[in-house]
Amino acid sequence: MQNIENILFFIPFGFFAPVKMLKKCLVFGVAFSVIIEITQYFAYLGLCELDDIICNGLGTMIGFILYKKIESIVKRKMGSKTK
Repeated sequence: MQNIENILFFIPFGFFAPVKMLKKCLVFGVAFSVIIEITQYFAYLGLCELDDIICNGLGTMIGFILYKKIESIVKRKMGSKTK
């Protein structure tokens, strides 16, 4: 259940990331996740786990892909209205 929560938590991060390419978005999301995990480790808040970073990266990718799909649908709809 925690892995699903990590994925869901990072979907908006990927959706609203200020980058245009999946690779950059993934690096951005994983870097942010690593910062969170390091903070948890040194502050003794929660567990510092590799699977959290993987799930957060997956959530970031899903969010980015959703954004791109919605963007292409909107562009297609707007293009068909101008014809």
